[in-house]
Amino acid sequence: MGVTIRQAGEADINAVILLMEEHALYEKTRFDPTSLAPRLVAAMQGRAPRLTIFIAQVKHKAIGYCSVTQEFSSWQGQEYLHMDCLFIKSQMRGLRIGESLFETTVVHAKKIGLGELQWQTPEWNDSAVRFYRRIGATDKRKRRFQYQVV
Repeated sequence: MGVTIRQAGEADINAVILLMEEHALYEKTRFDPTSLAPRLVAAMQGRAPRLTIFIAQVKHKAIGYCSVTQEFSSWQGQEYLHMDCLFIKSQMRGLRIGESLFETTVVHAKKIGLGELQWQTPEWNDSAVRFYRRIGATDKRKRRFQYQVV
């Protein structure tokens, strides 16, 4: 099949946004791509990029992505890599592409000197939970909240 995984650049942003849109549909959540592309590009560039996105492709067609940011844990007193999203198109699941994207993320964490990776997934996403447990991840029972500061 020939899957390629690489760090996404500015030229990949529209393909990544289409994957994000599909991801939001899968998670049954709202997604507004309005003005998203320049914000993502800005976060990926500069002296200290805030965002890294890895893209999985088959024959130059985007089939999945993983986005990560560096965060700081006050309880641990150290930085960690936060995996914000990991998504594979439904017809491409079960082919170990998610595992390859995850492994790419682990290599990236090691490269930038971070010893821990954290993320969340919806409670109802049993296939993701099985996948994460299969690769050796452990879960913490927490709920994620958000609050719009206006």
